[in-house]
Amino acid sequence: MRNCHTWILGGVAAIVMGAAAAPGCGQGEFALKYIDAPDDAYPVLPFGLYWGGTDERPDEVKADPKGLTGPRRYFPLPWGDRHVMVILDLTKPVKLYVDAAGTGDLSAVAPLTASGLTFGPVTLPGPDGKPGATVRFHPLEYGPASRLFNNMAIRSAGYAAGEVTLAGLTYRVAVVQGWTGRYDEVYAVSAPPGNTPRRHATFAIDLDRDGKFDLARGEVHPLTPIVQVGDAYYAVRVAPDGSSVRLEKAKPQMGEVETGSSEVQLTLDSDTGRHRLEGAGRRSMPAGRYETVEIMCSRRDASGSRWQVTTRQGGLGSGQGFHFQVEPGKVTPVAAGPPLALKVEAQAGPTGEVEITASILGQGGERYFPRFEKEGAPLSLPPKFRILDEAGKVLASGSTGFT
Repeated sequence: MRNCHTWILGGVAAIVMGAAAAPGCGQGEFALKYIDAPDDAYPVLPFGLYWGGTDERPDEVKADPKGLTGPRRYFPLPWGDRHVMVILDLTKPVKLYVDAAGTGDLSAVAPLTASGLTFGPVTLPGPDGKPGATVRFHPLEYGPASRLFNNMAIRSAGYAAGEVTLAGLTYRVAVVQGWTGRYDEVYAVSAPPGNTPRRHATFAIDLDRDGKFDLARGEVHPLTPIVQVGDAYYAVRVAPDGSSVRLEKAKPQMGEVETGSSEVQLTLDSDTGRHRLEGAGRRSMPAGRYETVEIMCSRRDASGSRWQVTTRQGGLGSGQGFHFQVEPGKVTPVAAGPPLALKVEAQAGPTGEVEITASILGQGGERYFPRFEKEGAPLSLPPKFRILDEAGKVLASGSTGFT
């Protein structure tokens, strides 16, 4: 008779896998099938990277595509230790050229035409000459004409999907390849932030089994060594080519996290998946390193209406993110949210104008996006301001540039 295996895993531990578990354990190996993703695949395929372009031809471009005579925009995509050059032909219909070979000579590169404003798929080279990630490009059409298509977004062109059975229940799962083209690249909280795609794959599981992957419910997150399903934890291993996923019961070491505000909800990523903490108190959490994805503060006014303000992703603290470590058997206090402080900074420009920026900071140093919502709807009017001198005289007043 086979036994169900339980593995003791620390906070940032490699996955330790054993023999396939018996079917009665509600775990094992499950087949996945590649699906070419349509444009409406969000949130299974959120955009993986945004980056900016320029009108000036970079030095890396040795030759422009033949026939390219009109206005164009160059996008040097950071890819590993080099750039992949992407050129957007702004003449209508808009076309895209990708130097996937990395030679800098685009004279013989054929243009890609868009379906809507999505170009591809294109397979970009992986490290050491190995097959890379298959992606689609999406120029961002917004803002004034002078900024039209100044930015580009990139996302995976498809994902591997299937069903798994855990504790007698069946769940839909999907895995999006990492930026090396592999499906088994696990997430590391210590990975440096920046404008370079992180290597990790993305894992989605329909926890409430409603037939869709809900980003807001934490059903889509970076691939991690362990995931939580209900009250149980499972070690996860995906085949490098995305053909299968194996899940086996795991028992991570646990600690406790203590939050002090009843008005704060934290969304966290860790090596055990995505977690949400809401309200004050202590709760048991797997040991390991945690990274804040989002912090939301909310409060009700005298009429009962709920107001909230949220951090902008990647805008926490000084821009390095909000991290903390949970130790096995210990209590880790996490400070975030009220009291909120308004930090105002002024900087003189080269022509005498003064740029004034205001930041809303929480007690953990987290920075909130300066837009408040009432009952989930953004305020229709931008905040107003007044600038006073030392004597209290109003020097200027008006509305801010954001809503």
